[in-house]
Amino acid sequence: MGLAWGVAALTRPTALLLPAIVAAWAWQPLGLTLGGRARARQVGLILLGLAVVVGPWTLRNAVALRAFVPVTTGAGGAMMVANNPPAWDDPVARGGANSATYRAALAVEFRGLNEVQVDARAGARAWAFILSRSRDWPTVAMA
Repeated sequence: MGLAWGVAALTRPTALLLPAIVAAWAWQPLGLTLGGRARARQVGLILLGLAVVVGPWTLRNAVALRAFVPVTTGAGGAMMVANNPPAWDDPVARGGANSATYRAALAVEFRGLNEVQVDARAGARAWAFILSRSRDWPTVAMA
């Protein structure tokens, strides 16, 4: 299962956190059939399989990008595409994506930055927007 999750994480980085979430969720039910050591071994094997698949790619990224990038850059850009005024304020588009803000930033604000810098700056900008609009969270979440 860890190897499969590793492959899933390479194709879709959001899968990287799922083993930890499932392990936390399954810890109690596993205890109904397995002892403490066997339960820890099961979770450890999942994490080991994930590390075996994702580890070489993370090392490759560290060498190529000179930064800690577990799977891919792009999370910051994806956050910025979904968390900007047009994506939140337009009731028709709410809960969707609006890439115009990100494309405009790429053309001006992010121009000349490398891939890692663009991702970090876009992520920071998205988080700043999210935190500044906390009163809108329930509406956006419902969308």
